[in-house]
Formats: sequence, structure tokens, C-alpha cells
Amino acid sequence: MERAPDAGTTRRGRGAADAVSDAAPTSAPSAQAARPRRWLTWLKLGLAGGLLAFVAARLPWRDRVELKWSDGSQVVEGVLEGDWRAEQVAFLPREAVAPAAAWPPEIGAALARGERVQL
Repeated sequence: MERAPDAGTTRRGRGAADAVSDAAPTSAPSAQAARPRRWLTWLKLGLAGGLLAFVAARLPWRDRVELKWSDGSQVVEGVLEGDWRAEQVAFLPREAVAPAAAWPPEIGAALARGERVQL
């Protein structure tokens, strides 16, 4: 058995509660208030990207060997050959350098000639 729609129901008139619900919510931001927030979001993203680029530029991305001793240190740039985590690794300096006296003699002589050394 199908139920017939109620014939006696009538639509209520719009009261004060209905008028308030149709109006724009007072807590929602307007389009003009959203623009500064959007600008602020882009500013935050730009600052985060700039900070990331600064840190990436400061990291030493090239291979280098540094010998430190009590009076100072010397850095030689070049290329690590093989697995850098291995017990020993081959190092080929980019160019011949004048090694400090603190380098072991065989390594210092190879660096002075610009040759590959085992470290």
C-alpha cells in the first residue's frame, strides 16, 4: 500500500530563523579578507624555499679531503673513487697542491704530483 502525500500540510512562511540562515555566515572570511591570507601563504612558502636554497648552497657538495692537526688544517678538493664508506678509498685531487708538512710523506708526495692516493 502506497502512502499518499499529506494533503493537509502547508508550507510555512519564512520566519526570522530562516532569514538568518540564508544570510552569509558572519564567521566566514570575506573575499577581501582571504587575499591577505593568500599573500601571507605565498610569503611563507617563499621564505621556506629561500631558507632551503641557502642551506643547500652552504653544504659542501664536492668531494674533498681535509687533514687537521694541532696548528691548522689543509683541504684538498678532488674526486673520491669507489665506495666512500669502504675501509679504504681512492682520492684523485683536482689539481696538484703544495701539501703541508703534516701530511704523511707518501700521501703528500702524491698530492704534490696530482696523483691518485689511497686513503
